Amino acid sequence: MNLGILISISKYNHLINLPGCSNDAKAIEKILKTSKYDDILIIKDDMVKTSSIKNLLVDFINKYKDQDQNIDEVFFYYTGHGYFDGKDFYYLLPDFDKSKKRRSALENSELDNLLRALKPQLAIKVIDACQSGISYIKNSDEFSSYLKTIENYFEKCYFFFSSKTNQSSFANEKISYFTENFIKSIIDHTNEKVRYKEVIDYISDQFSDNDTQKPFFISQADFTEEFCIATIELKNDLEKFLKSIYKANKDSINKDSLLELVKKDSKKYLSEEKAFSILENISKHIENFKYPQTTYELYNISTNICNDYENLPSLKKVANWFANNEHNYFVEPIYEKEKVIEKVLKPRNLNSSMYLYSMIAGGIESGLYGSDYQNVEKWISVPVNIKLTNEIPFKTIFIEAKPLFPNLNKTAYTFIPILSKTHVRFFETFISYKDIGWHEVSLQNDSLNWVTKEFLLINESDIIEHVSKSLHSFWDCTISPIQKKLSFIEDIHNEEKP
Repeated sequence: MNLGILISISKYNHLINLPGCSNDAKAIEKILKTSKYDDILIIKDDMVKTSSIKNLLVDFINKYKDQDQNIDEVFFYYTGHGYFDGKDFYYLLPDFDKSKKRRSALENSELDNLLRALKPQLAIKVIDACQSGISYIKNSDEFSSYLKTIENYFEKCYFFFSSKTNQSSFANEKISYFTENFIKSIIDHTNEKVRYKEVIDYISDQFSDNDTQKPFFISQADFTEEFCIATIELKNDLEKFLKSIYKANKDSINKDSLLELVKKDSKKYLSEEKAFSILENISKHIENFKYPQTTYELYNISTNICNDYENLPSLKKVANWFANNEHNYFVEPIYEKEKVIEKVLKPRNLNSSMYLYSMIAGGIESGLYGSDYQNVEKWISVPVNIKLTNEIPFKTIFIEAKPLFPNLNKTAYTFIPILSKTHVRFFETFISYKDIGWHEVSLQNDSLNWVTKEFLLINESDIIEHVSKSLHSFWDCTISPIQKKLSFIEDIHNEEKP
């Protein structure tokens, strides 16, 4: 017997809505219903109340866990917001509240225990989780280590994750890019039988050049397991579905005249004064932000509004983003020459007695070059910094947490806002320091993990919400190593509400 579980959450009370998740679920539902699955549990946020979601899942598991019939495969799919707190991964439900995270989200550890109760021969989890913004600066290695521990829960498994925890999983209003490529792996498949490994390979290839979103996979199986049969009917149905959701968007546009379209689009464009006002509001929000009381007991928090990039850690990754992505931002990368060493084939000695023979036997190229390599110095232009083409009220906001006790380490957080007429794009990084003397500190690592996120300027409330979540994440990343070091166990009943 094969079982399927599909959970789709597109509307949230306290987080940004994800309208594309609705179509994610519809597409996966089409695949599951035309495949090998004997029973499928479908949970969508427009079908049931949040309080009922876990109950429906438990009832479904109980329905099959004690049956004599073996469970060959259980397939779990989730689309919605995700959150990793350093200890467990959470599938966020519509009324998610961080102060009640275990009650308003589904813990991955709880899900795994439920799935294990079925004793499946093969467990598949496909997680298309857009970052909630709560913990996207968490260490992705920490998350990978966490996943390595849970894969041992199952005899055989395939886990699909749409992105690392330090990245975002992107989507438009129609569908998420990860699930769209999951669907296309079936549409473009040349044979009828589709193996899980072939879906993994297709998605990996599609995202190979995408530095902002890298899906990753965990496999504990022999790669022979089949996902579905890609019949002509299924392929056509999925292709029609994708065309229909994009056509619906085009049809709605075509109903308006060109003038109306221009008028609608122009509302996204803000004046310089209005854009600057939003930046000023951001800086005020950060300066006046109230951290949990524990923060002020352990650290002195200072906020520095800066008009240059001079004291920031390496901006190469930020510069590289602008060098490799099309954009309308008022910024351009600064390039410098960098020497690289390149291995090239050594030319043959043209006076060699073997030259004529090699020309005849292998052609001109074979005659000119041998099989030995030599190192050749080469100078290339690389992006190393950025410069603004339009001045703004400030260039960076640098927040420092200076310890009040000698056994604590200094941390910092940096916001870099970049503007266009319509958008603001943030580049942010968490910085941890280590003591190298009584009065000196240095960065914990040389390679800082810059992350970036874009917002329409007209959505000021979304921008402020994101900044607040980033500041909470800054504090989480500051306090977590201390709690771990001192074996501090948080009382879940007395969590401080952000």
